[in-house]
Amino acid sequence: MLGLIFLISIGFSITFVHSCIPTQQIEQGIVVSSISITSSSTSEPVTSTSTSPSTSTTTSTSTTITTPPPCLDGWTLLDRDTYSWCIVILITSPITPATSDAACKTLSPTALTSGVLNLAEYATIKTLAITANSGNDATIIIGAQRVAGCVGVVGVTATCTQLNSFYWTDGHTTGTGGFMNWRDLRPNNIDGLQDYLMYHTSLDAIDDVRPTWAVGNGAVCGMLAV
Repeated sequence: MLGLIFLISIGFSITFVHSCIPTQQIEQGIVVSSISITSSSTSEPVTSTSTSPSTSTTTSTSTTITTPPPCLDGWTLLDRDTYSWCIVILITSPITPATSDAACKTLSPTALTSGVLNLAEYATIKTLAITANSGNDATIIIGAQRVAGCVGVVGVTATCTQLNSFYWTDGHTTGTGGFMNWRDLRPNNIDGLQDYLMYHTSLDAIDDVRPTWAVGNGAVCGMLAV
């Protein structure tokens, strides 16, 4: 009977049930009720996926870059302030100052008769020229020509001096450092036609000569380094 009262009265007020039913019976009723209300659940199978670590192989390759030498084989590198210059002694005969540029171009299309920057370069040229000439002294054409304002001027004057009577013709050599080792009383331009220069290894000095004089053993050829 008390169980019926509980079922009827639970829909109206929880307070009413509490006041009519002893505590022990309320606890028993709640237990019965909780047992009778069941929920069913359907569990789905769980699929487990395992991932094994992959192993990657890295293959490295190396590339060798070959840097070409700055000068052609047999040429000598001269380090100048803002660029590098290559020279070689061309021993050939006959050769004149007027034909020396063409002779140098037979070695390389960009080669010309070389100017001389300073006395240190003369020392190098002297060693190379003697070696190229089988150990003998040589007279070598260098790339210089008389300036227009001094053509026909005989000897050294106040306006045509040892330092300003000639200019370098290779398009790269500059300055007057290569005009400081003249042969005695040179340039003299004795016949008014000596508009080119030669270097004598035996004297370690330069001399003015005619463009058609074939008295040299060869020329110093030069071009820019790579």
